[in-house]
Parts: sequence; structure tokens; C-alpha cells
Amino acid sequence: MKIVHVLDYFQPQLGYQEAFLARKHAEMGHEVYVVTSDRYTLALYWDTPFYGTLGARIKGASFATEEEVCVYRLKSSFEIRKFWVWMSGLENKIRELKPDVVYGHGIGTITA
Repeated sequence: MKIVHVLDYFQPQLGYQEAFLARKHAEMGHEVYVVTSDRYTLALYWDTPFYGTLGARIKGASFATEEEVCVYRLKSSFEIRKFWVWMSGLENKIRELKPDVVYGHGIGTITA
């Protein structure tokens, strides 16, 4: 089965559930992709910068394997309230991947 996880921000090194779930789906033999923005959440860089752990906040649009999962980072057009992001080409990327299942993480976001 082809599974796509869609979320505004993806920081797999920090141990959030999205990374664990995507990895577990891959371990089960599914073809798994994460589609996310080209940046880490601004909340991580307010009081206690995560530069040592994550590096720069804006990563740029790319495709890479992160934490054993294929990750598409799409260009961000803008952010709202510093917690939500609008990704350019999100719908096209989902259509291109033709998934059987799409997990929309963060139901309170414009992305979901």
C-alpha cells in the first residue's frame, strides 16, 4: 500500500509521533512518503533555539530520506500565526504520488 503523511512541519530527529508512525508503516512493508514544508516550526526557535539539533530553520524545497522515510519538502508560500504554513504544489504532489491512504496530521491546520 502507498501511504502519504501530510503535515506542516516535520522534525523527525525530535521524536514526534509523525516520524514514528511513518517509520512503522515503512517497516510493515508499505511505500511511505512524508510531504511537508521546507522549514521547521518557528516555535522550536523562539526561546530555546534548536540550531544545535536541527540546524537552520528553513531547509529549502527538496527530496531526501530522513529517518528511514522518503520526505518531500515543498516550498512554503507563507505562514499564518507562526504555526501554519501554506505549501506550494501540495495538491499536485499528492496527485503525483497516487497514494492509497493520506494521513493529514494536525487537523486544526489549513493543510489538513
